[in-house]
Amino acid sequence: MEHTQVKLGMKVVPHSKSYAQDLQNSQEWKRAKEKGQEYLFVNYAHPSHTHGRVYILGLTNDSPNSHAGDFFLVTDFNRYEDE
Repeated sequence: MEHTQVKLGMKVVPHSKSYAQDLQNSQEWKRAKEKGQEYLFVNYAHPSHTHGRVYILGLTNDSPNSHAGDFFLVTDFNRYEDE
C-alpha cells in the first residue's frame, strides 16, 4: 500500500509491525482479535524523520486524528476488504 492510498478512518489489516515492537505485542491488535474484529482503523498519520510517515492504528474509529493506538508503517498493513 502507498501513503497516498491511506485515509484516516479506513479499515486496515496489519500483517506485520516494524515500528516500536512486533505484531504479537500490539495491544490494539490483541483487543481487536479478542472482539472478533478482523481490522483496525487508521486514526492518525504522524510524520517521521526516519520512516517518512508512521500511522496510529486503533480498535475504534471514535476519534479520528486521535493518538490512541499502536504505531505502524504503511508497509505493515493492507486495506480491509469488506465481504
